[in-house]
Amino acid sequence: MSEFITILIAASPVLELRGSIPIAIGVFGFTAQKAFLLSLLGNAIPAFFLLLFLPLFANYIAKKVVPIEKSLNWVFERTKSKHSKKVEAMGLIALFLLTAAPLPLTGVWTASILAFLFKFPFNKALPTILLGMIVAGFLVTALVTGLIYII
Repeated sequence: MSEFITILIAASPVLELRGSIPIAIGVFGFTAQKAFLLSLLGNAIPAFFLLLFLPLFANYIAKKVVPIEKSLNWVFERTKSKHSKKVEAMGLIALFLLTAAPLPLTGVWTASILAFLFKFPFNKALPTILLGMIVAGFLVTALVTGLIYII
């Protein structure tokens, strides 16, 4: 059951693997390797589904609910105008860094939404985001195990 909870935490939009790895190691007593692998599995699930289905979902909602369409368009256009120069200049590196940095408001969910907004192709966005996820997992695991060792 604790394995399933770890996967669910890693798949969640707020905690992702930044929350699942410390919980798996500190609370459930998993080895670093087990916590890392379960967290990668859980964190990869939303990346795949968001990149694949977010365009369809946004299009469907926009057509069915007019007020939501206006709100979505406003958010999308504002985000694009605010960040387009940076994203265009950095390309896939922006997705990688946004996923790899273990900071608040970064991760698979944010990078997947960015990939959708800036129309990165699925076959390029997914491997880039997954690579960033692996780097973030290594960083979080190293930090957690280092803190446990120090304590």
